[in-house]
Amino acid sequence: MDSAKKDIIIYGGDHSSWVQAVLLGLHLKGVEYKVTTFPPRKLFKHSGILMPAQLGSDGTWMLQSADILEQHGYGRLEREDLIALLKTLWGGFNRIDSPLQFWRQWGWIRDENDNVLVRLANFFRRPFVALMFYIILRQIPKKLSALNDGSKQRVKKIPSTADMCAAYRDWQDKLLESPGPFLDGEKPGLRDIYLFGTVQLYASIPVPMLYVLIESSDLKQLRNWISAMEHECKAYRHLYSRQYFSMNGPAPLRASAFERLVFWLGTATVLITAPLSISFAAYKLRQVRERRLMNQPSRV
Repeated sequence: MDSAKKDIIIYGGDHSSWVQAVLLGLHLKGVEYKVTTFPPRKLFKHSGILMPAQLGSDGTWMLQSADILEQHGYGRLEREDLIALLKTLWGGFNRIDSPLQFWRQWGWIRDENDNVLVRLANFFRRPFVALMFYIILRQIPKKLSALNDGSKQRVKKIPSTADMCAAYRDWQDKLLESPGPFLDGEKPGLRDIYLFGTVQLYASIPVPMLYVLIESSDLKQLRNWISAMEHECKAYRHLYSRQYFSMNGPAPLRASAFERLVFWLGTATVLITAPLSISFAAYKLRQVRERRLMNQPSRV
C-alpha cells in the first residue's frame, strides 16, 4: 500500500519539538497528515495533553514520537544522541519568559480538523493545553535543581552563551564527521529530524538559544545545515525557522481571526475558573507521571 496516499491524523501542537520531529518525519516520507490540536476524549482521559499521538487504522492512538517514527521506517536515537538532544532542548524553558507571548503564540497554531465545529471546539479548549505546558515549563527546572543539590532553588533559566554554544557544537562536531550535508549522510535521517524539530521549537517562540544559533561565529556549519534542511523541507507547512535563516518562502499558515477569537474566549474561561482549571491541570499532570506514560510505549 502506498503510504503517501494515506491521511494520518496527528494530535499535537507544532510548538513542540517532539511533534515537529514526527511531522518532519512524515513529510520526508511523503506521508499526508492532518494535525488536530486538542486530544479526543478517549486520549485526553488516558494521557492528558501528552503529545504527539498518532491515530491508527484500528482506531487506537499511539503515543511517543520514537514509536511513531519507528512505525514509519525510522530507527531509534542512540543514547548519546538523545542526551545531546536533551542538552540542546534546555533553552525551551525560556519560552515562558513572557507569558503573554507564550499564550498568544499558542493561539496562532492552525487546527486541521475537517469538522468546523470540532475545530472551533479545539480552539476553545486549547488554552487548557497552554496552561498545562506553562505549568510543566515552570516546574521542571525547579525539580532538576532539587535532584542536583537537594535545594528548592530554581536553576538559572538562561544558560550562559558558552553553554548554549557548547550544546550546539556537539551537533556541529557530529555534522563535520558526516560524509554528507546532513547528520545522517546524503539525506536527512532521524538525527536531522529531531534536531531540526528543536530549531523549529526555538523559532516558533524566539528564545536566547535561537539568537545564539543565528549570531555565533562558531556555528557557521550548523547554519549551513539548517539551510540545507530548509531546502529539503521547502514544502513543509510548519517551517518556523525560514524567517530567521533563509528569509524566503512562506511562513506557516496561522489560525483565522475568528478562530483566534474563540481561543481568547477559552482563555477568559480558564481565567474565570482559574482555581478549578489549575487544580484539574495538576491532577492530569500527576496522572501522567503516575502512569509513567512519558517513559514507555503506550496505545489507547
